[in-house]
Amino acid sequence: MTLNLNLDGWLDRWLNRQKLRKTLVLLQKNGFAISTVYDIEANKGRWSRDIKRILLNSNFFLFEAKESHQKKPVSRGFSFFICVLGSKEETRRFYSIGGTGDSLYLEKTKHYEEVKSREVTTRTLKAIVEKKITCTKLYQA
Repeated sequence: MTLNLNLDGWLDRWLNRQKLRKTLVLLQKNGFAISTVYDIEANKGRWSRDIKRILLNSNFFLFEAKESHQKKPVSRGFSFFICVLGSKEETRRFYSIGGTGDSLYLEKTKHYEEVKSREVTTRTLKAIVEKKITCTKLYQA
């Protein structure tokens, strides 16, 4: 049962990625240019790496809450912001074990039973894009 669920999940992710690739190629063939891509919760930048192969002329900006993930995206040539994005600027608790489920919202799994949290100030993407505020750190490729 677990093997089937894992294969189903992998297949769903693969099919979704294929659909996205086909859609992006079709948009480009029809003259639609995507100039900027924001990868929110970029983790280590794998998604951006894959999409950059299609959107060769697009600018990519990756956002991640965990500073420990900055090395890989920068080595892949991406500008990488360390900050927590939200719908408004406010002080919140961020729950982290160093995994992909780290979030402003406490995950209800056994992995997060003894989670550490820290206080963060959320930023809005709009304010960052309009250069009204900056993230904690910016790593440039």
